[in-house]
Amino acid sequence: MNRVISGTYDDKKLTIFSGHDTNIAPMITFLNLTTPECVKRKFKNQTVTGNCAEPVPFASNIQFELHRKDSITPDKERDPSSYFVKIKYNGDYYHLCESTSF
Repeated sequence: MNRVISGTYDDKKLTIFSGHDTNIAPMITFLNLTTPECVKRKFKNQTVTGNCAEPVPFASNIQFELHRKDSITPDKERDPSSYFVKIKYNGDYYHLCESTSF
């Protein structure tokens, strides 16, 4: 993503890495998309709040998307503060760091 922002990356629009549930499960916990406590509460049909992603089903995926703010000027095009990352797990965007923005 740093190379895209600096303009030194080639024309690729997508890079894919493949892994297993043993790669995804710790990553969604690390990213605060779920916790063992929320999974336990879901299992018991109790109320959950905040990020509480489903346990890793078959064909799960995590997408890290680099976005650029729409209102940037040409002189700010390579400014890192003009970019932001969205994280999508199995088709749903998640808030990170208990923030209300993505």
